[in-house]
This record gives sequence, structure tokens and C-alpha cells, in this order.
Amino acid sequence: MNRRRRDRPALLILVILVTLVADAALLAVTVAVPIGPAIAFPGIADPDSALLVGVAFWTAIALLGSLRAISLRGHGVLTFHLPFIVAAIALGGPVAGGWVALLGTFERRELRVAAWYGVLYNHVVLSLAAVVAGLLMLASREMLAVVGVDPQLSLLLGLTVATVVFAAISTGLVVAAVTLRDDLSIVEAVEIQLRSYRDTAAAEAVMGWLLAWVYVGIAPWAPVVVFIVLLTVWQKTRLADDAGYDAQTGVASRARVERLLEAARRHVLNGGPPLGLLYVDMNGLKSLNDTHGHAYGDLLIEAVGERLSAALRIIDSPGRLGGDEFVVVIRNVPDEATLYQLARRIHGILTQPIATIPWYRPGAAIGALFVDRMYAGNEASILISTADNAMYVAKRGELGVHLATAEHLVGAIDQRRTAERQRREADLAARVPRQVAAQPAP
Repeated sequence: MNRRRRDRPALLILVILVTLVADAALLAVTVAVPIGPAIAFPGIADPDSALLVGVAFWTAIALLGSLRAISLRGHGVLTFHLPFIVAAIALGGPVAGGWVALLGTFERRELRVAAWYGVLYNHVVLSLAAVVAGLLMLASREMLAVVGVDPQLSLLLGLTVATVVFAAISTGLVVAAVTLRDDLSIVEAVEIQLRSYRDTAAAEAVMGWLLAWVYVGIAPWAPVVVFIVLLTVWQKTRLADDAGYDAQTGVASRARVERLLEAARRHVLNGGPPLGLLYVDMNGLKSLNDTHGHAYGDLLIEAVGERLSAALRIIDSPGRLGGDEFVVVIRNVPDEATLYQLARRIHGILTQPIATIPWYRPGAAIGALFVDRMYAGNEASILISTADNAMYVAKRGELGVHLATAEHLVGAIDQRRTAERQRREADLAARVPRQVAAQPAP
């Protein structure tokens, strides 16, 4: 099983084909289909100029959607572009929707964190989806008009069709690319897309309809006001979302990664494929902090987070427990041999020189636990402790990577029992003096 993320020929071929089709479709509709008049910017006498300014206005509004970027397990972001593309389709048809989708979805972070073909693919996919959705909206409205459906109702039904088609095409093409890039099964790729987008897609689509109505019925600046209000709401929701991620590295926080591991091991118990758990400890952080200052220690920690995120597939979950200790939940691992190979590869990546501190050679110890149905019966904290015990064997023996055994699991369970007993004894000791003191004197 190959878990490397690399530029596969099939992925590059898909990017080229989709780019050619999307460009041809956008150019064809631009020449053959007029821009919908509802997108014309009011107050401009020349109709052609009013249409172009209207498209430019919605492109600019869509670019504001880049301000709302939410981390996706350290692999990418979700941005708020869908309402503005839907509004552009509703107001201007396939031409306006296609150009707004192509030009209005750029993000400042793109070229820094994504490969060139990824940036290109994201934009042409959205543009192609918008063009096809816009054409189907026009066709459905004409069909409904023929059978005598009310124009307002036909517009709403046509826009509903367009929104569903846009979501289906864009999601389907993204699933295809992610499947090729990360060597996922179709089920895995679809699961990620649904888990990432289904909670917001419907609300964003409805918001696009509302923005289009506001643009026509009130004033062109009204969507800007609405967007500013929404930004305030998003900021509050982002604070809650950020609580699930480590602020320094962007990977999952301790609480979040424990929840992810708990859900993953329950999936294994219910008949799902086994998973792998890595416990990563970076060597020498304390000496680096003591010798050169905490700023260099921070650079090391940040590099570890970046490398883990880059080395893993989108369905795998890196998390930070604290300090220089990280854990990684790897989904769908067939056997211990595959897990060991993955751990060795990650160890090699983590121990490469770091560009920001080239004179420092990082070291790492990794405990690897293969979680099949037998091990999945233990709660997440026990599994983490088991991998931690294996990590200490790797650290003491300078092995780099060590696979956990049943002995490490027994040790983790004994540690839990000892800790619980000591906690009960401490609690009892803390309460007994108060109870004695509370008794009345004879």
C-alpha cells in the first residue's frame, strides 16, 4: 500500500483534461450565450458596461469569501465561495457564473501551500461546474415556461437544479483528484467530502439565492453589508473551530485527536478496517530551548506539524499532545508490516534537516500500534498510552521506530489502574481531615 502523496501521471492527466474542457466550455458560452441582464450594475447607462461591472462586482465579492478559511486537519481549507457563485449564476447565467467561479475563488494562501496543478484544478473545476449548472438552469426554465409554470417559480426551480448540479460536478471532480493524489478508495474520498461540506453546503446555497434577491430588489451594496455581518458570525464560529486545533502547528489538539481516535476505533469494532496509531516524540527539544532559546524550539515544533500534515493523506489525522509529542491516526491499514513501513517513512521525513535551523539535526522516536478488532476494544487513552510505551522502547534503544505488542497494552492498562488508585487515595486523604475537623468536640 503506497501512502506517498506525489505527482502521479494519472492525476496530471486529469488536471490537463479538465482544464481543457473547462476553458473550452467557458469560452464557448461567453461567445454564444448572452450574460443575464439581472447582473447589470445599476446606475451605468451603457448596457454592456453595466453587465461587465456587475460581473466584476460579484467577482470582487467572491474574493472576500477567501477571508473565511477554515483548517481541514492541516491539509487544506474550506472557503466561503459557493453563495457568490450561485448568486452570479442566478443573475447572469452560465457566463457570469463561470467567470466569477474562475476569477473570484483565488486565495492568498494558495500558491504557498498548494502545488501549481492543484491551484489550477480548483479554479477550472469550479468554473466548469458553474457553466454546466448555468446552462441547465436556462434549459430548465425554458422547459417550465413551455408548460406554463409561473416565471418566479420556474426561476427558483431552475436555480435549485443549477445548485445541485454545481455541487455534484465540483464535488465529483474533487473526489477524483483526491483519490488519485492520496491513493484513496472512492468510499474514503467521498466520506471526506461529505464530512467536510455537507454541514454548510445547503446553507451557503440558500444564502446565494438570498444575495441574488437582495441585489435585484434592494441595492448592489446590500450584499457587502450582509457579508460584513456574516464575517462577524463566522469569526465567532471560527473561535470554536480553532479550539480543536493546536494554534502553533495547525494539527489537531489533544482533545480533538482523542475524539477522532475514539471514533476510528469504534469504526474498527463495528467491522471497519484496522487503523494505525503513531506516537511521535522529538529528541532534543529541551536542550535546543536551553542552548539556543525557545524561538528555535518553536521552529522545530512548527516544522514537525508541517511535515506530518504534508506526509499524510487527507483522511489521516495528525495531532499534538503537547511539547514535542505528537500522535497520528492512520485510517485503513491492512497489517503491521504496512504500518511499520509508514512509520519508518515518517521517521525519515521528521529527521531531515530543517531549513529554518539548518545546523540542527532533529531526532525522533516513534511507537507504532496496529489497532485491529482485538485492540479496538480499549478506549482511546489506553491506545495512546500503549503507543507511548512502544515509543519509549524505540527511544531507549535508539531504534527510530518500534511496534507495540500486547505487553505494551498490558503496561498501559496497569498504568491506568495505578493512576486511578492513586487518585482515589489522594481524594480520600484530602477529605478525611475535613470530616474529622467537622466533628463536634466531646
